[in-house]
Amino acid sequence: MNARSFSLRKLASLGTVALVATTLLAGSQSVSAQDASPVAGTSANATVSVSGVGIVTVAPDTASVQLGVTVTEDTLTAAQAEASTQMEAVIAALKASGIADKDIQTSSYYVSVVQNYDSNGNPSEVTNFQVQNQVNVVIRDISKVGDVLDGAVAAGANTIYGVSFYVDDSTAASSQARALAVQDAQKRAQELAEAAGMTLGPVVSISEGYSSSPGYGRGGMGEVQSAAPSTPIQAGTSTVEVDVTVTYQLI
Repeated sequence: MNARSFSLRKLASLGTVALVATTLLAGSQSVSAQDASPVAGTSANATVSVSGVGIVTVAPDTASVQLGVTVTEDTLTAAQAEASTQMEAVIAALKASGIADKDIQTSSYYVSVVQNYDSNGNPSEVTNFQVQNQVNVVIRDISKVGDVLDGAVAAGANTIYGVSFYVDDSTAASSQARALAVQDAQKRAQELAEAAGMTLGPVVSISEGYSSSPGYGRGGMGEVQSAAPSTPIQAGTSTVEVDVTVTYQLI
C-alpha cells in the first residue's frame, strides 16, 4: 500500500464518523423539541368562545323621509307633464324649508298603465296612465320635520313613505357599545369557566360585528290628501348595537 492509498482511506473513515455524529446530533434535537411541546388534550389547549352584546340608546339627530307625487291622467304625456310640474314645486318647497341640494335625491320614478280586466281576469282596455316620482330627503334638524312635511304636501306632494330617525355620527355611541359588548363576553366566559371548574385565562382572539337600529317615527306608506296643521312628529330613540365574539384560554 502506498502513501496515497492510505490517505484516501483515512479521509473516507473520517467522513463516515462525521456523518454518524451529525445523525446522532439531529436525533437528539428532534427528541428535545417533542418533549417541549404540550400534550394534546391537556388544559393548555382548552378554550371557550362566547358572544357579547353591547347596546347603547341615543337620541336621534337626523331624519330621512321618502316623499313625492303620484299623478293619474288619460294620456301618458299629460301624466308626465303634471307630475313634473308638481315635483318641481315640491322640490322648491323643500329647499325653502332649508333642505340642501345634497340632501334631496331621486329614489324612484315609475310609469304604469291603469287597465280594466275582463271576467276571466285578463287585462282589457287601457283607462289611464300613472306617473310616480319619489325623492329621499335628509332632514338634519329634526325639530323641523313636521314643517318640512307640511310644506312639501302644500306644494303638491301626495305620497309619503314614512319617516326614519337615526344618529348621523355614531362614533361615540359605537365605542361605548363596544366596551359593553366586551364586558358582556367576559362575564359569560367567566361563568362558563367556573362551571367547568377552570380558571379564565387570557384572550386568544376577538372579532366584532356591528349593527345600528334606527328609531322610527311616522311609519308605513300612504297617500296624503291634505296637510294637517303643525303635523306632530315624535323622534323617539335610536339604538347602536355592537356584537363581539371572544375566545379565551382556560387554565
